[in-house]
Amino acid sequence: RDLALSFAAQLAYKLLSFVILALLARGLAPDVASAWLYALALATVAGSFTDLGASDHTSRTVAADPGRLPQALGALARTRLPLLAALLVLVPAFGLVTAPDAVPYLAVAALYAALMECWRSLAAIFAGLRQVAWTVMGFGGAQVALVVGLAIATLLAPGLSGLAAAYLGSALLPLAIGTTLLVRTAGPIRLAPTRGLIRSSWRLFVLSTLPLVHLKLGSLLLGPLSGYAAVAAYDMGGRIIEASQFLVRPVTLVIFPACAALAAAGARGEVRRLAWPT
Repeated sequence: RDLALSFAAQLAYKLLSFVILALLARGLAPDVASAWLYALALATVAGSFTDLGASDHTSRTVAADPGRLPQALGALARTRLPLLAALLVLVPAFGLVTAPDAVPYLAVAALYAALMECWRSLAAIFAGLRQVAWTVMGFGGAQVALVVGLAIATLLAPGLSGLAAAYLGSALLPLAIGTTLLVRTAGPIRLAPTRGLIRSSWRLFVLSTLPLVHLKLGSLLLGPLSGYAAVAAYDMGGRIIEASQFLVRPVTLVIFPACAALAAAGARGEVRRLAWPT
């Protein structure tokens, strides 16, 4: 059931992403849309480096022992919050050196990326808890809110202010939903010692970040070298390729926590039986 729900949700996400691109391309001036797509690509890649695999490691920990959720959540928050704060400063600072005209876009994109990275951690915990429906509710709501927000913004305020309202509003929605669900499950969030979290999670970071960097590297290079218009064309082509991930992502989302729980219980034969066909 979780796998079927995840497949359906991923397909819907990809379709909505094409609607979002269409709204950006048709509703905004080319220079605005192109600068935003460049800023978003840069902030997204930089944001992935604030995780360092900690979210996936926490998902594995919670899947293996749900009773460790409060401790694992506190360690995750203590690890990620300083890095997310650095993201908000470093991305615009990088723009001051490489693309001064894009700094306002980079500042908004950095804040959006930080909010979505917080959601990424919540989604990883929900995966560990086998609550795929919570992830679908949060991210699906965010995508729908973004489509609606962009449709309104392109009509009333087709510029950076409209983009900021649409994107930041859509990022706050899943955070509100996810935090409410998590507090009801784990109680108040308390910071806890990291206890070598990054030392244990860096391999997961490499595996999860390399595909993202591969997809976004072209956009990051084209911005300074060929102008933002080239970034827009490249990004739209990349989204078409990225859409194929809806076939893979649901499997990892559902199978990974299940394997972690079986391994923790010592049922390694069951892990091989479950993982081998995938």
